[in-house]
Amino acid sequence: MAETGHGNGSMQFEVRKDGRPVNPANYLPRVGS
Repeated sequence: MAETGHGNGSMQFEVRKDGRPVNPANYLPRVGS
């Protein structure tokens, strides 16, 4: 959905490998840094 260009980050935005939906807000500050 959201193509950030980070690669592994863009995948986490949608769902993890476990198939659990994650909140982009939690990853934004991490990957953004």
